[in-house]
Amino acid sequence: MTTTVRNIVLGLALCASSSAWAADSVSGAIQNGYGRLTFTLSGNTASRISATSTGGVLAISFSDKTTIDPSSVVAAMPRIISSGKADADGKTLRFVLSTPVKLHVSQLGAKAV
Repeated sequence: MTTTVRNIVLGLALCASSSAWAADSVSGAIQNGYGRLTFTLSGNTASRISATSTGGVLAISFSDKTTIDPSSVVAAMPRIISSGKADADGKTLRFVLSTPVKLHVSQLGAKAV
């Protein structure tokens, strides 16, 4: 594992079931200088996710409201993310980054990485 992690890949396994988005779980891993957050979601497969990193803040946005707890994202990537909170609308999670990152997010249908 490298001493500084400069890349985060957000991996998403999206599953179709009920009509509302609900994040069932999140996991994280750091390997070969890359951090990966993996969200397992249920709900509308047409929903989109995006992420930005500006001024030491990582923002993960969902097109529909999510119920994921920001503390579970912090716990999944503790060496890179130091704290987090959800916006009032429940569609965006914001995190303080411990190190600069370069993001890569891609989504095709019900799956995104």
